[in-house]
Amino acid sequence: MMNHHRHSPAEDAGLAGLATYLQQIREEERGELARELHDELGALLTCAKLDVAGLKSRVGGASTEIDQRLAHLGEMINNGIAFSRRVVEGLHPSSLANLGLKASLEILAREFAVNSGIAMSTHIDEVDIEAETQLAVYRVVQESLNNANKYAAAAHGRVVLLDCDDDVVLAVSDDGQYPSH
Repeated sequence: MMNHHRHSPAEDAGLAGLATYLQQIREEERGELARELHDELGALLTCAKLDVAGLKSRVGGASTEIDQRLAHLGEMINNGIAFSRRVVEGLHPSSLANLGLKASLEILAREFAVNSGIAMSTHIDEVDIEAETQLAVYRVVQESLNNANKYAAAAHGRVVLLDCDDDVVLAVSDDGQYPSH
């Protein structure tokens, strides 16, 4: 005979509080890692880019092979800089603090459309919610879009955020077919 344990309201509240606390810790760790990557890796790549520019000014034109290798090296460094920016932004979206939730979600949807090939539309109201809640909304949209790209074979997607008096309504949808498990 199975014994099912039901959580009391106090236990449920405690579990919800723990989940919130763990999410806050995770976001703090992401923010710290993003800062380290931005500062350390950014400085290294910028130095490398400056070194390549210095080499080009000294030995550029000496031979076609050297010019090609320096151009290739510069391109690889630029790709590294772009990649590190994407990683840093994924770890801790700076656009939230700088531009707000509405603009951040529009940028997220636009970049997702470019990277995934899934056409996106948005209807995003300005909402007055705390910074932690904004980050949670951003993460939900981010994960939903990632799932649409991985599993749904979607052609179109939509992000809707509505300000409904005292409530905020978020909907992320797509026209894909998800495999049944």
